[in-house]
Amino acid sequence: MRAGSRLTRRRASAVAVVLAGVGLLAGCGSGAAPSNAASSRAAGRPAVAGDRSVGRPALGSVDGVPAALRFDAPTVSGSRISGASLVGHPVVVWFWAPWCGDCRAEAHGVAAEAAKYGSRVTFLGIAGRGQLSQMKAFVADTGTGGFPHAIDTDGSVWTGFGVLAQPAMAFVHPDGHVDVVPGTFSAADLDSRIQRLLAS
Repeated sequence: MRAGSRLTRRRASAVAVVLAGVGLLAGCGSGAAPSNAASSRAAGRPAVAGDRSVGRPALGSVDGVPAALRFDAPTVSGSRISGASLVGHPVVVWFWAPWCGDCRAEAHGVAAEAAKYGSRVTFLGIAGRGQLSQMKAFVADTGTGGFPHAIDTDGSVWTGFGVLAQPAMAFVHPDGHVDVVPGTFSAADLDSRIQRLLAS
């Protein structure tokens, strides 16, 4: 292989890494998501009108724990949570950041849905890119303290789910497959998604 070709490929790889980083930093739904049709093809399922799902991360199940749930993290309240404890349950995972205006705007709806479905669906917030004091203030201000919020300081939990920007939701089915949906949700949209999760 010629030196010029190697250099071009290295530059292309570097650009891809930088663009991924920009998506992480931009946040609040500003990152471009794959088209519905492309994401559905990647997930191995037909495209559905109005479906924003990015698809499902590779399961890579080890001892029955899907790859996305192989994490152990501290929570905003000072305890710890293990993703393995969520296996076999319907779970809604909400990715947010304390300074994200879109996250704050949808928080009331998320809290209401968590209160409505709390006995049948596990809710988990994943807080990223902020100080603990800011995260605690966000939870208190938005009334989302009814469910745990893990602290994802290094972004590894977000990466495991394939999330590039907040807000985003992941719907974890009891059989282990995960649908990740970027962007904000109205309470009605979230309710519809949760009903689909329970019916699966």
